Order: sequence, then structure tokens, then C-alpha cells
Amino acid sequence: MEAPFHYYEFDPAPALARHVTSYWAFRVQGTAPLSHRLWPDGCTSLAWILPRGGRPLAVLTGPHLRAHDVMVEPGTAYWGARFWPDAGGAVTGIAAPELRDLSVPAPAPFRAGLDGLADAAPAEAGRGEAQSRATAALDAMLLPLVRAARPLDDAVRRAVLAIVAARGDASVTGIAAGIGLGERQLQRRFREAVGLTPKQFARIRRVRETAAGMLELDSPGWAAVAARFGYADQSHLIHEFSQLTGLTPVAFEDRLRHIEHGNVQP
Repeated sequence: MEAPFHYYEFDPAPALARHVTSYWAFRVQGTAPLSHRLWPDGCTSLAWILPRGGRPLAVLTGPHLRAHDVMVEPGTAYWGARFWPDAGGAVTGIAAPELRDLSVPAPAPFRAGLDGLADAAPAEAGRGEAQSRATAALDAMLLPLVRAARPLDDAVRRAVLAIVAARGDASVTGIAAGIGLGERQLQRRFREAVGLTPKQFARIRRVRETAAGMLELDSPGWAAVAARFGYADQSHLIHEFSQLTGLTPVAFEDRLRHIEHGNVQP
């Protein structure tokens, strides 16, 4: 049976790589609306929603600590841009803490490229020609905004990279020492740029790394998965998944396998 959800990621222009981690496309199989759960990724993101024959929308979503459900519909094109955790506020002009746990209409500059995105056929979201047109439209929209963005905090970027490299299993004290900041100073600057504390971001990264590991395993043994990704034990793993995704690891894995993941398709 074909997966009901299809999700693809592709790269922005190199000039955007310091601010944008990826573009994405999402499409829904079938004929009826479905509920889709979005779990935290620690980032500020933009989503462009292009209903067939309807009014397009641009939505700005801040960093979340809890999963939330959205209704998605076949025939609607979903395109998006995910910013680096410390870059969303700089590009959008809205401080990341102000967007925490919120989704709001995107500012006008992020709606300027909707016509270009609408040219990418909804039914072909994620496929080569549509992806090329969407990439060109997104690059054209975001390049001037990134060039006008305020400078990023290099120390916070180093902290973000350290947490990502450690797959979320990182000591805030150790990270602060490694980049030459006091722990309180890192906490303050990180929260200002990312909208989360370093510990909160690390929790999200560890759950997401664990989820990616699940996709590589046919029958994961949860005690082994817990040890591999730095959880104290299996109950700790279950607690973290429940807190951040609202699901047990088993239910989360089942939900994850209903989504076809990939890069651009030929």
C-alpha cells in the first residue's frame, strides 16, 4: 500500500545555506483530508500552502516543544523553507522567542513569490521539474531577505552545531566551555537567537536523531535504541517521546512509516 504522505527535501541556493537548512515539499495521497502530526524540530519555518483553485497562504511557524496536528488535503501543494535554528529570527525580523509555540500569517515579503510556487504543480510536489521551479521561486524570494538580515551570533551557531554533532547528547556546561562562553551567557544568547534553551534544543535533536535511526531498523529493540542515542534507559526514551511527540516510540515509529521520505524524485 502506498504511503498516504510524501515528504521530500532539497537544497536552497548556496548563498542561502548559512540561513536555510533545506526546502521541503509535502503531498497527500487519496481523496479525503487527513490529520498530520508535526513534531518539534527546533527551527523557525515557513510554509506555503497552495490549494488547487483556492487562495494561497504563507504561514510562519516558530520553534515548538510539543507536537501539533494539522489537517492536510490531497490536491493542495505544500512547500516550505526550514531555517537554521539561530537564523529564523534574523531573516523574518521576528524574534524567535516571540514565535515560540506559535504559527502566524507570514509577513508580506514571504508572500511575494506565491505565483512562482503556484506554477509548480501540486500533484507533482517533490518531483524534478516542479522542484526546480519551486527552488527558483523560493531562492528569488529569500535571497534579498537573507542579504538584508541582521548578523547571526557566531557563538550560538557554534553551540547549535555542537548539539547537532552530539546528536543531542551534549552537556550545556561542556558546550559553553568549548566555545568560550559562560554557561549563563550561552543560555541567554541561545534563547534570544533560537527561542529555546540549549537543553530544550538538545532534547529535540536527540528525539529526531532517534527517529531517523528508527527508519534504518526493521525491528528496533528499544533498550538498544535508548543506549545508542544516549537515554538513561528505555523508560527515559519513552518519556521523552511522549513529552515531545505525544506518542510512544512504537506509535511514533508506526506513524513515521506512513510517510515516504526522500530527496527530489526523477
